[in-house]
Amino acid sequence: LFLHHFDDARLVRLFSLLAPKAPLLLAAEPLRSMPALAAARLLPVIGVNHVTRHDAAQSVRGGFRGSELSALWRAAGREPLEERRAGPFSHVFVGASDNAGSELKP
Repeated sequence: LFLHHFDDARLVRLFSLLAPKAPLLLAAEPLRSMPALAAARLLPVIGVNHVTRHDAAQSVRGGFRGSELSALWRAAGREPLEERRAGPFSHVFVGASDNAGSELKP
């Protein structure tokens, strides 16, 4: 839940740095959608303060949809495994590095 704070160029750089060190990248991010934004606007009903309400809306606006993270992972020279919506407000991404699974080989 932090990738949505980076612009595309910085995400490609981050992915390039992470891939050699981590066999898999698993990310759960905000889903950028109108229903998610509407839900963020309803947070006052449960007593959420103004800072959290603002952050929730900004996170949804900066979130992901479709295959956006897969395209950035490919731009970093790697192959994505999965990217999809997860529930009403989340977006999941799984990317593999070139050495994914190598630690399991004898």
